[in-house]
Amino acid sequence: MQYIIKRSKRRTIALEINSSGQIIVRSPFRISDSFIDQLVQKKKQWILNKIKLINKRILKKVIKRFGEGECFLFLGKKYKLRINQKQKEKIVLNTEICLKEKDKLKIKENILNWYKKEALMYFSKRIKFLASKYDFKYNNIAISNAKKRLGVCNQYNDIRINWRLILSPIEVIDYVIIHELVHTKIKNHSKNYWNSVNLILPNYKKMEKWLKDNREEVFFND
Repeated sequence: MQYIIKRSKRRTIALEINSSGQIIVRSPFRISDSFIDQLVQKKKQWILNKIKLINKRILKKVIKRFGEGECFLFLGKKYKLRINQKQKEKIVLNTEICLKEKDKLKIKENILNWYKKEALMYFSKRIKFLASKYDFKYNNIAISNAKKRLGVCNQYNDIRINWRLILSPIEVIDYVIIHELVHTKIKNHSKNYWNSVNLILPNYKKMEKWLKDNREEVFFND
């Protein structure tokens, strides 16, 4: 089983399987090659299971071409992309996503910018509403462009939500927001933390399942 060793001043050893299925061992300088090899062999089944899961994700990977007639998610619903040079606004959302753009090379840029703009407006309103409803205090709100994480709350209670979440149903968006708002009070994923989430959203596991089942669609082209 082939793997790459990356040594640094870190204190602990860690196994990582990247998005391409490559095995990476992050190790302190003091750890010997033989110890690392034993560890990899010991974790062989775990590694194989992870690689199998990654391969499944690769097969399900969604690549958007940003062509007319292609479907895009917005708030959990699918809309076909239409090019309409007659409309006044740049983008109009009705039964379809209608875009006014002559340059085909700029279609992707326009769609992504529209997503990000809508995400910031919608997330800001929902965070404000849910924080007020459930008595949470936060500082700043921003959208992120992370490749994996959908939300984060830092030590200063600044909340960042991935713009891609705007593709998800409203109840799923609320779950991610509640997930981060609870972190303003509990900075870990302890039993107490999940109990707090459960008090607000007793069906939160349903939202987690949606995100797991639709991850490739939400993180298209990544």
